[in-house]
Amino acid sequence: FKVLRFVVSRLGLTTILIRAGMALSWKSIKPTVFYTTALSTIPLVVETVISAGLSYALFTDEFNENWKWCFLHGFTTSVIAAGIVAPELLSLVAQGYTKGPVPLGLSAVGFDTALGVWAIGFLNQLLFSDMEVGLLAGLGPVQLVGGVIIGVFVGFLFCVLMRLLRRNMWRNPLAMRRFTLAYFLCIALGGVFFGEKFDLSGGGTMFALTFATAVGHMLEFEAATDEKNLVKKMKQIRALEASINEIEEEGEKLATTNYNDSNSVSVVDATLDTTLRPGEKATTPTGNKATNTNNAAAA
Repeated sequence: FKVLRFVVSRLGLTTILIRAGMALSWKSIKPTVFYTTALSTIPLVVETVISAGLSYALFTDEFNENWKWCFLHGFTTSVIAAGIVAPELLSLVAQGYTKGPVPLGLSAVGFDTALGVWAIGFLNQLLFSDMEVGLLAGLGPVQLVGGVIIGVFVGFLFCVLMRLLRRNMWRNPLAMRRFTLAYFLCIALGGVFFGEKFDLSGGGTMFALTFATAVGHMLEFEAATDEKNLVKKMKQIRALEASINEIEEEGEKLATTNYNDSNSVSVVDATLDTTLRPGEKATTPTGNKATNTNNAAAA
């Protein structure tokens, strides 16, 4: 039962991180980095301090007057809030609210969750590990930064690999989608479980978050590139159609000109025939013989 509960809880955490990461947009976060940092840290710290203080005051015997247990309880209750807020924010994004406070809150939820999970792992190490406090405190930023770098790198490799596979599996797009989804989930879950296994929970959560964010940005970039290529091809097709129409028009003009020239020759011949003297016929091989005969008889 404990193993099942652990797996289900990590599956839920990974799902929240993936959905939040896929919905994050650097363009919307970049102008509000300060506000995103404030929203992802200040509420977490305030809620944790209040919860830890109440736990120490109300449950002194249960926590044995140990502040570490109180803050562990505080961070645990604070991180749970992200699982409640994230689905509602994602539903608003799906309805078209992609600017303003919604993406700002969504980005804060992702980083809030990662920081809270790291803090829980840090307090677990303080309670159950013999490692020095300074070393544990130093490993925290390393985990977070390392998780971000590795997540972005793995997300880029994932998109490159999927592009190569798509060229070979274009005849079966359904199998390609299923394989991509399964591979994506395995990587994200693998990062979270790897962090839990080696006491790097903060790095694992940041990896899952930034991995999903990197994949989302790469997919948006590919979609924009495909759209540009489609527009470019449509322009080329229209230019080709215009060239074909011009060629057809030139052909029609040439045909009309030849027809007019032939009519002009006929008109000239008719005019010459009517301008001859009375009794004189047009010069033809047969007409020439007849004319010569008439001239000889007259002489």
